[in-house]
Amino acid sequence: MCVEQVTLFGIAIVTDRIIGYDQIDIDGARAMFIQKALVEGEWTSHQKFVQRNQEFLDRVRQMAARVRRVELVDDEMLFDFFDGRVDADVTDTRRFDRWWKAERQRDGRLLDLTDEMLADREHGAGIRLEDFPDVWLHGDIELPLTYRYAPGEPLDGVTVHIPLNAINQIEPAGFAWQVAGHRPEIVAMLVKS
Repeated sequence: MCVEQVTLFGIAIVTDRIIGYDQIDIDGARAMFIQKALVEGEWTSHQKFVQRNQEFLDRVRQMAARVRRVELVDDEMLFDFFDGRVDADVTDTRRFDRWWKAERQRDGRLLDLTDEMLADREHGAGIRLEDFPDVWLHGDIELPLTYRYAPGEPLDGVTVHIPLNAINQIEPAGFAWQVAGHRPEIVAMLVKS
């Protein structure tokens, strides 16, 4: 919403009339709706995709230590995601609800954030979450992993937890190559050295 003032020869005829911003600038109103409502979440909505997206973002924030980045999904990435999917006429919640009611019949997962969004090298972080597993397979033994992003500290990186009763079954071969998601960094360091 914005306030309109109409003047005739410098004399105010209408003052403080509240009108929709889309009547002034439809592209700006659409961008503002996407940014404030869909990216920043400043609206009350009972749409199912909003809850699923929040769960996805919470999971991605927990993954930050695994992939050694502070922020995997930023506001610009989210804006581009929604901008490419939401109809050009959607400038407010009323129009969104009308558009989404029809659109979700065709594809109810259109506005769901996915792991593929992170893997997209053009718009995303270029990360595949399956390259950062929860367990390390060493023969028939599954060893739990923990990730810590603390550059310069002794516990920085990936830690493999080996139970005491399995310590004599573990061979050092295979641990040097890290998890698949960290291999490009190792290869880059080897090439530089």
